[in-house]
Amino acid sequence: MLQQLADLSQQSSATRTTSSPTVADLAYSRGARDVVFSPPDSSWRTMRKVLVRETQSTSGLDASRELRRDQIRKAVRSIYDNIGRPVAFGQLVFQTEVSLLMSLMWGGVERDRETERLGAEFRAINSEISHLLGKPNVSDLFPVLSRLDLQGVERQMEKVVDSLDKILGKVHLSAREAWKDFLHIVLDQKDSDLPTLSRD
Repeated sequence: MLQQLADLSQQSSATRTTSSPTVADLAYSRGARDVVFSPPDSSWRTMRKVLVRETQSTSGLDASRELRRDQIRKAVRSIYDNIGRPVAFGQLVFQTEVSLLMSLMWGGVERDRETERLGAEFRAINSEISHLLGKPNVSDLFPVLSRLDLQGVERQMEKVVDSLDKILGKVHLSAREAWKDFLHIVLDQKDSDLPTLSRD
């Protein structure tokens, strides 16, 4: 499995193009400063290296095993607790994915009513982001018009991303500090080509 991920990552970097990101891409990624939308330069290679080393290495997967197992057990327990009643399976799967992702990013998040509420908000925001990323925009066809933002895609995306940042900030404040989470790993990357980040 890990070898397949490594091979896929190699193919992705080999075929990576320098096509221009759309207006929505730039607004979502805060100016193409992430591993998905940034150009294939030394900064992107460093981000990719850190991401692969910390999330796809054997040691990284072993370190997060308990977090993954814990989230799956909670999902199974939720199904057993609702035997004989309808289960919103899609919502449960999405909530489990969100909880797992947030646990991996921030060192563990307890699932309670507040995190379920934030998960529902996250799901709505994720849907809106997907819609805006796929929405045809005249500014992408005629870049000279991008400053006018005629369809309001950039404004809408910035508003949605601000809402996403608020949700993720709340989750990070409530997360356990049980292990060195991915955010701390990124912040600890000194003397590298990663985009400058602050602990504030």
